[in-house]
Amino acid sequence: MTLMLGVAAIVAAAVFVALVKSVSVGANYQTSPKAIDPPAPATEPNDASSPPATSPDEPATQPQNKNAVIEKVTIGGEQFRLELAADPPTRAKGLMGRTSIATYGGMLFVHTRPELQGYWMAHCQTDMDIMFLDTRGRIVAAYTMKMEPPKRDDETEWQYEARMKRYESRQPAQFAIELKAGTIERLKLKAGMVINLDLERLKKLAR
Repeated sequence: MTLMLGVAAIVAAAVFVALVKSVSVGANYQTSPKAIDPPAPATEPNDASSPPATSPDEPATQPQNKNAVIEKVTIGGEQFRLELAADPPTRAKGLMGRTSIATYGGMLFVHTRPELQGYWMAHCQTDMDIMFLDTRGRIVAAYTMKMEPPKRDDETEWQYEARMKRYESRQPAQFAIELKAGTIERLKLKAGMVINLDLERLKKLAR
C-alpha cells in the first residue's frame, strides 16, 4: 500500500481520509482487476485439517523492515508473518518503496474503526494483492493491485496521487491485508471467508 512519512505522510493521510469519506456505497468496481465476487455469508476457511505451512526455501522470518512488529496469521492453511500497521505513520508508509514481497510476508493494516476504505499504489514498486476485512475478519473485497507509472518530473504529489486507481472496500472495513501478488488466487480465497485474527487485541492497538 501506499502513503509517506513526516509532512508528506500527514498530507497523504488527509487526502486518504477525504477520499474515503467521498466513497459511495453504490460505486462501480467492475473495472478493478481481479475483483472477487460480492461477499457471501461468512464461512470459515477450510484450513483446519492440517497445520499451517511455510515455504521450505523462503523462511517467513525475515521481514523487509527489521523494526517491524510482526503478526503471525494463518491464511488458507499457510502461516504468514505480516508487518503490523496500526498507527498513522505505518499505515501511511505501508509497503511503499518495496521492490518485492516475500511469499509468506506482507502487511496487516488495522484501522481505528470500520469505514469505507480506499487504497492506491503511489510509490509502490511491485504488484500486490489486497484483502479488506470487516470487524469480524470476514473478507468483503479483494484485488490484485498493479504498479502505477512513476511520478513524472512535471507532476505535483497531489497530481500524481490523484491519477492513481482506487481499490475500495465496498463495505465498511477495519482491516486490510497486503500480500505478494497472486496469493489470493493461489489460496483460492473468496469473499465471505473469515481470516482468523486476534480481533479484539488488534482493535485495541489501533491508533
